[in-house]
Formats: sequence, structure tokens, C-alpha cells
Amino acid sequence: MTKLIAFAIVVAIGPICAQETLVSSRPLAAVADRLQEAWARPVTYEDPIWLWNGDLFTDKPGVKWSAYPKQRAVQLPPAAVKNLDRKQDSTILAQVVEVANRSGDGPRFAVRTSSFGIHIVPAASADATGRMGPAFPLLDQTVSVPAAIRAPIEHLRALAEAITTSTGMRIHEGIGSIGVRFNQFFTGTGDLMFEWGAEQRQAREALIDLLTRSATTFSWRFNCQPAESAQDRFCVLNIVPLMVQRTNSRGEVIREMITFDRCKKCPPRP
Repeated sequence: MTKLIAFAIVVAIGPICAQETLVSSRPLAAVADRLQEAWARPVTYEDPIWLWNGDLFTDKPGVKWSAYPKQRAVQLPPAAVKNLDRKQDSTILAQVVEVANRSGDGPRFAVRTSSFGIHIVPAASADATGRMGPAFPLLDQTVSVPAAIRAPIEHLRALAEAITTSTGMRIHEGIGSIGVRFNQFFTGTGDLMFEWGAEQRQAREALIDLLTRSATTFSWRFNCQPAESAQDRFCVLNIVPLMVQRTNSRGEVIREMITFDRCKKCPPRP
């Protein structure tokens, strides 16, 4: 069973100054990716629990874990991407999300802010009959993680286990493209072990508390896998890097991961 839930993104760009149309099974996650890269700050995304077949697509009926959220489109105005006023980020994102909520037939989302970044969270979703009702984000649940000395990935795993215990939903941790250097990017030093825990805290707050200790700024995508049986459903707390564009010495525009931006004693960047 894979612990990474992948999804395709199609970006259609019209004439200069026209809106971008992002088509994805998780279009607001695509918006988060786009704005996170443009703004160079965390814009996180969290799935609802997918219960209604009308929200899903499968090309292998009856096969476990073959269903995924169906593709939907969202419009991203150029002003959002070009915004340079960090105080306006949450307002701009809220406007994009509100338009998506009004124009789509899927789950509804809301925008929250914290000292860490901006968060797209589920606000309403359909039950198994298709009836829309309030959604209760899993990361809103209260968790406790025993304090212990661990490596960063082990702290993340302990948090995922705590969310599983609190919510009854299986939660897996994921580090995706960051790979085996996650612990190094997190600590910024040769000492990969440190003490951390959380006592009766909202899961999202505990996650923020953990990530603010990192030498590298990370973000997250909380993706949930639909399934016919409740016991087969699971979610993945994917920690993702902040990617930005820059022009290299050959004049080429490249994308690169931000590393060690929160640490003054970290290795020098190449």
C-alpha cells in the first residue's frame, strides 16, 4: 500500500493577464502549490473524508483503493499569483476559495491563518447519500504525543499515530520528494535527535509546533483515500517542501527547494 496519494494537475493559461484554470482531483491543493511557490510561504491543504460516490471517479469498480476524487477546475486570477503584499495573502486566497465554493459541486472549503502560514481546510462535504453537511477537519481533533527524544521523521510518525488514536481514521506520515534527507533538512546539523511531544493540543497546532522547530520551512498536504469500507479508508499527512523559481547563471528559469532558511548555524547553501 502506497503512502503517497498522487494527483495530476493540468494548468491552462490563456492570454497574458487571463486567469489560470487549474484542473485537478484536488484543485485547491493545486492552488496551494501555485501560491506557495509564488509567495514563498506555507499554504497548506487538507482533504475532507470522501464518502459520496458522486464526488469520486474510478476506472476499476470494485477494486480496493481504485477510487479518487473526480477532477474539477478552479480559476486562479493573475493578481493572486503576483501579489507582493503578504498582509493580503489570506484575503486573496479566501476570495479564490469562495469562488471555487460557489462554482463547484464538490466539498466546500475555508481559509484559516496562523503564525505558521495559511491553511485551506474542509468546511462542508457530502455524506454517503450525497447530502451536504458540515465537515470536521481531522486536524482539528485534540491529540497527545508522549514527549521523547526522536529523529524528526519519528516525531512525525508519532503525531500520525496520535491522530489515528484520536480520530479512528488511519493516518500515515509521508515525506515524498524530500526523501532521505528530511531529517537533515529539519535539524540543519549532524545531531538528528531532539525531544518533542504534545499534550492535549489540536493536531494542527501540534504539527505547527513541530514544524516551527525545523531549520527548513516545510508545508503539508493532508490527503485522504476513499474506500467503500470505513476500515479501508486512510489519510496521509504529507510533508512537502517549499519550491520557488529562480533564474540560474545560464538565464534558465528553474525550480528549487528552499532549505535551511530558518537556521543561522546551518550548512552554507550552494
